[in-house]
Amino acid sequence: MFIINRKENTDKGHLTSVITFLTAPCRQVLTIAALSVLIGMPSVAHSADSCQLVRDINFNNRSGSFKSYTQAMATADFGTLEKNAAGDVRGLDRPGTTWRARNAVGNGVLRTNYPANIAGGTNSGILFDQKFAAADEAVMQYRIKFGENFEWAAGGKLPGLAGGTGRIPVGCTQNLNTIENGFSARLMWRKRGDLVVYTYFPNRLEPRQGNCGIDYKFAEVEDNRWYTIRQYIKLNTPGQKNGVLRMEIDGEVGLDMRDVEYRISGKSSVKINDFIFHTYRGGGANDTRFHSPNNEYIYMDDFKVWTGCSNPDADIPDETPDNPIPAEPETFSCFAAAKGLDDAKDNFASQCSTFARKDCDQLSANGQQWWVCSSQTIDDEFDLPIANSAGVVDIEAEQYARAIDSTAGNKGNAYRTGNVDIQATEDSGGGFNIGWMAAGETLSYDLLLTKARDYVLELRTASARDSGLISVLVDGETRLSNETIDYTGDFQAYKTLTFNIGELSAGRHDLTIEIHNGPFNLNWLRLTPATDEAPSDQPPEESGNCHQYTGSERTELDLRSTTCVDLPANLADKTLQVWDSDTHKQCNFRGAVESLNGNGMHQIDSNYESTTGLSGTRINFNASNGCEFVKMRLF
Repeated sequence: MFIINRKENTDKGHLTSVITFLTAPCRQVLTIAALSVLIGMPSVAHSADSCQLVRDINFNNRSGSFKSYTQAMATADFGTLEKNAAGDVRGLDRPGTTWRARNAVGNGVLRTNYPANIAGGTNSGILFDQKFAAADEAVMQYRIKFGENFEWAAGGKLPGLAGGTGRIPVGCTQNLNTIENGFSARLMWRKRGDLVVYTYFPNRLEPRQGNCGIDYKFAEVEDNRWYTIRQYIKLNTPGQKNGVLRMEIDGEVGLDMRDVEYRISGKSSVKINDFIFHTYRGGGANDTRFHSPNNEYIYMDDFKVWTGCSNPDADIPDETPDNPIPAEPETFSCFAAAKGLDDAKDNFASQCSTFARKDCDQLSANGQQWWVCSSQTIDDEFDLPIANSAGVVDIEAEQYARAIDSTAGNKGNAYRTGNVDIQATEDSGGGFNIGWMAAGETLSYDLLLTKARDYVLELRTASARDSGLISVLVDGETRLSNETIDYTGDFQAYKTLTFNIGELSAGRHDLTIEIHNGPFNLNWLRLTPATDEAPSDQPPEESGNCHQYTGSERTELDLRSTTCVDLPANLADKTLQVWDSDTHKQCNFRGAVESLNGNGMHQIDSNYESTTGLSGTRINFNASNGCEFVKMRLF
């Protein structure tokens, strides 16, 4: 096997290609440097004459300023969207569903969004599959630009080719059941702007602990610059290591592997048939290594897929495209303007709320100009509730950022169009409330906190029945589970319910209310910093026979004797990591870990989870699938 890595010689002003030959059995390494591109590399497949252009997507018909990129628009551009590898089509707004990432299209380019302090495919970027006619070799090409001052963190996914007879293997856990019937070769960005092919192949090309994909670096890139990426795959003879994976960037070869086993013996039905459009931060949604403190973008354009050849005749565009990205609007959003206002932002947040979702302009209040946001310029920062100088966040229920509603139309016919049911309220203070709540509906709110601290959540609710049931999630993590909405005797007789939801960090957050049963009304929400004397919502348990965890090493737990664990330090300043057991592979733990004498609960939905959202010194593991073995670490 040989890998070609390209680097720039800044002293000489030209490119150097470095070939690394790996020879068996000693795997001695020989490095040869050659100026400019490689000369005389043998052809690995057919000429450009045999190429079939099966996908050619640009956004030249999407002119003007950036607008939300919906699933209907993506279907018109790409064709039928599949949910094969991701399990869903994500990041593209569709009726009844919106996403936290505000992906957009404008002036001929696609702009994908990666909100601050989150990761994962349900929170950032876009995910879908695009099937094409099965082939033994294919080429994919697209242009990409990482936004200015892009925070690389630990990395994120980018589109690539794949193939298989069923669900494409892409996940650390999911691939165990699909890896013999397919492969994937998505790309990723990594630390410092490294670009890699992130591979799931049936037989790994190198040893690696765990079940996740393997990286093969092919380039280093900078932010705020256009690049053209090309990926070539030629399938192997089933059971033989003679497949090809080649990566080029701006016409230069950065990786050439010719011993890939895409399909094992007996799997001749596995073909290249899938363009996987995955782009998101992560990694796991709760793994802070992948987070950025900033709201950021990646720009992409000119997606092409050819089959039946290795070197299609296509120009490599100049760094500056014909359709330059328009500058972001100069009109301030509430969020952006409030950053510099300090104590004045209490009044400012109220001003923004008053004029949200209406046409607006600069207004003068007490001699000071206030910026408020119109629906056309708000895009990524709509009506963000901001903590006042005391740390309190007041949120009107009808000011949701995203929602899922089970019935068509606004039954209350008030305040906003759409399917969420809003009516004038009879509660003190007036305004509006959301009503007709039903199982399966959700309300999501974006908010900005100025300090990290424990918070109390207040909900102003009314119900003529005793059946209301909700859960509350913050940034996708369950903080309240199956809480009852109190009966008040009438849908306009309100009371305030109070819940401890644990510590929240400073910065931007997503707070989502999931309705498990209704009906009931919601007038407003309020987040208030908890006092130091506030009691925990669960008393400490007696010592009993809990596992005793010491140190900071990974520890296997057998939950058949006890499900609780005593810790040497309070979780409030620690990170808790949870893995599937290594020694008991007959099951993979799924369920939740919760604090018994502090605050918080965290869902375990994959083979690795990490959280900083718990407090207390005793935790309990609750299995939802009967698995009695798990591994943990506290540091």
